[in-house]
Amino acid sequence: MANETTRRKDETVDQHTFSGVTSVRLEREQGKLVVEGEQVEIAVLAQTLTKKVGRTEIVHVSEY
Repeated sequence: MANETTRRKDETVDQHTFSGVTSVRLEREQGKLVVEGEQVEIAVLAQTLTKKVGRTEIVHVSEY
């Protein structure tokens, strides 16, 4: 079930254009979707994922 959910999250991010997103990858072992980019609107991304697939948790945000 977790793999299906994370796969759907991956597809949801791919289907939408989020400004600043440069990379989206699925870490199946951990059940996480990793989104990388610059100046990504985290709130918009989280809100969209929550609406499309359910509970979404932002685990880490950093600046390089």
